[in-house]
Amino acid sequence: MRPVTLRDVAEAANVSTAAVSKVLHGGGPGVRVSELRANQIREAAERLNYRVNAVARNLRTSRTHTVGVLFENLRGLADGPLYTTHLIDGVASVLFRNRYRLTVLAEIDHNDIIGSLGDGQLEGVIWCKLARDRETVGLIRNIPIPIVAFNAAAQSEGTATIYVNCDNEGGMDLAVRHL
Repeated sequence: MRPVTLRDVAEAANVSTAAVSKVLHGGGPGVRVSELRANQIREAAERLNYRVNAVARNLRTSRTHTVGVLFENLRGLADGPLYTTHLIDGVASVLFRNRYRLTVLAEIDHNDIIGSLGDGQLEGVIWCKLARDRETVGLIRNIPIPIVAFNAAAQSEGTATIYVNCDNEGGMDLAVRHL
């Protein structure tokens, strides 16, 4: 069974595909649809169980609504501290609430970081434990998507990457002073 298309909904509602697109997706600013026709379109879409074709939408809008979380060492995830689990859960809850998808990247090709991350499949990357070497930081300057790097050296000159770091030493100093 093939997925229901805009054309199927248009035929069922006896309207143009432009009218269906206007009602269901807000497209076609020059298209006018009466409230009666709009209700007929919505009813036809519901009756046919129409769902947005994400691939077609992504091609049309040049957006994937997908963010990658790169955590290169997922081995022992269930046995180790729950940091990674909580991190992925937190990121997923915010992404899903905003209608984005999450892709967990367990590894990338370090010889082709740009090809691994800048191939159009992701709109952004949360990179956990970004390598602290100049070479990696230099390479991510050329990636055409936003990156947020956790636990990395705060080297932001010349790159749009946002760095999030913990001051463990300062935190321990404050804890000891408090005690």
